[in-house]
Amino acid sequence: MNQYDNFFHLFPPADSLSGVQKRVAAFAEAHASKEVPIVFVTSGGTTVPLETNTVRFIDNFSAGTRGSASAEYFLELGYAVVFFHRKHSLRPFHRHFGGDSLRLFNEKNGKLELEDKRLIEMYQKYEKAIRSDTLLMIDFVTIADYLHGLRAFAQALSSLGSRVMFFLAAAVSDFYLPPSRMSDHKIQSGDGSLVLELSQTPKMLKPLVSEWAPKSYIVSFKLETDDTILLKKAREALRNYSHQAVVANLLATRARRVTLVFRDSEQVITLDDADVCAGNAIEMKIADSLAHFHKIFMSAT
Repeated sequence: MNQYDNFFHLFPPADSLSGVQKRVAAFAEAHASKEVPIVFVTSGGTTVPLETNTVRFIDNFSAGTRGSASAEYFLELGYAVVFFHRKHSLRPFHRHFGGDSLRLFNEKNGKLELEDKRLIEMYQKYEKAIRSDTLLMIDFVTIADYLHGLRAFAQALSSLGSRVMFFLAAAVSDFYLPPSRMSDHKIQSGDGSLVLELSQTPKMLKPLVSEWAPKSYIVSFKLETDDTILLKKAREALRNYSHQAVVANLLATRARRVTLVFRDSEQVITLDDADVCAGNAIEMKIADSLAHFHKIFMSAT
């Protein structure tokens, strides 16, 4: 049994997964008939449970900013979006309102009781996405939820081939705790210090590229804190997994500068002060550039 199958054997899928997979397949089929490209956006961080009946878990800082913002811009570029996000993380359009306020506005007999023009615009874009059925949102919590979903939904989208882009912006844990090392119940602080031995999470980019969605346009992310290794790591990922692009960014400057790394070229994308004053985000430029290269990819294949 390989490392991927072993992980899935350790963590069985949720009972609801097959039903959600059918929803994704139906969403893909509906837009395939209209020749609309689809982007599968992953967003937010994954948790690593420490107990079978989970109270404690390992998490990361990702709030889903990049993924949710990018999903909005892909919609503007004519994509249908499957948004696979961490539960309670930022979501497209909702992120501008905070909490459930967008849903509450929608319930006021269709009347938009807002004064901020920017919020009105966001609300109208959200309504358009819902009416046109171009935004499908699905959530996950744990590392197992995420990886099972990635495999199932990639397989559901694979029949569309090059028309699908995978935009893998989620912050996926590099390590997990196998069930055999988990406590059944809440770990008690009275038991003294806690020592954990975590296992390395299999790199699911490999089967995604080679098995689950071999004809799709796949974009991964590389986040580092050391600028001397960032581009080297991004190029290594392209060599190791043979996908199409890596969004390379440093933790300290990720909101103002990224480098798109391709197999034979690189493109630096920056956000200057004029962009910020105009209310633009770097995700707009990232989405626009990747949509351009995706279009070339679709034409070539």
